[in-house]
Amino acid sequence: MKLSDLLKQYRAENKISQRELARRCGLSNSLISLMEMGVNPQTGKEMSPDLETYRKIADCLGVSIQRLFETLGTDATVSLYVGKGTDIDVSAEHYEAIIERKKMRGYVEVLLDQEERNLIKAYSDADKGTKAAVRKLLDIN
Repeated sequence: MKLSDLLKQYRAENKISQRELARRCGLSNSLISLMEMGVNPQTGKEMSPDLETYRKIADCLGVSIQRLFETLGTDATVSLYVGKGTDIDVSAEHYEAIIERKKMRGYVEVLLDQEERNLIKAYSDADKGTKAAVRKLLDIN
């Protein structure tokens, strides 16, 4: 499924405008409009949002970013900024490998939803005993 179709479908099912969807996602109305068109009119290329935009859309739709990419399948492309004005567009199924290969660790956290980020932070801040208890509870060695 194309991102443009998913956004249109979500708006139709929830009876909301592009402006309201943009507000709920924390994105601009113009970006939502461009994503629904599916093509960047300046470049003529398919719209390729960055991972942060996909994370905001996933949060807005109430799904994980992984679930969003599963829904979009190979129709999704991700724009990854790699420095010095260079962007690369990759299919969503390859985004994780690209992030690892390019050592773009800052992008990895956008793959997690807010609850997962909160859990990781709480675990990181916990004392040794609490961490041991969590590992035991989750059966993690």
